[in-house]
Amino acid sequence: MKINSYIILLFTLSLASCQCNTKYHSYCSTSTGGWHKGDTLSYEIPSNLEKGEYIIEVGIRHSGIYKYKNIWIEVANNFTDSKKIKCDSIQLILADKEGNWLGKGISGLYQKDSLLTKKFTVTNSNKAKISVRHIMRDKNLPGIRDFGIKLIKVSN
Repeated sequence: MKINSYIILLFTLSLASCQCNTKYHSYCSTSTGGWHKGDTLSYEIPSNLEKGEYIIEVGIRHSGIYKYKNIWIEVANNFTDSKKIKCDSIQLILADKEGNWLGKGISGLYQKDSLLTKKFTVTNSNKAKISVRHIMRDKNLPGIRDFGIKLIKVSN
């Protein structure tokens, strides 16, 4: 039992230490009626972003009228080559099995942050972009307000 507690403590401390290495953090708002299937949220990465290994933390802000416990998104970037786009499909869990929202919030507005576990290498930040779109079956997702991207540099 002590070993598990020790591992959890080390993991928590390593995550906390990563937060000071945030190199980019931005949110994009969806339209007032919700996030439409054809709407792609785009993030222009500064050209002076340091080369190296990064992890992505995503944040989603939603209201209580969002009708699902999860959301599937596609995250695309061109960090290694400005002409080649790499895409990942990711499921974000927003509520537990009983339907209780997992994010923090007040007055019916919630924010859920999720650390994506894959590391990636930035070799060229010139004209680098991240784009995000939802890949749910519904054409419109009422209740989704904002989506954010945070780039955290991994210490060597």
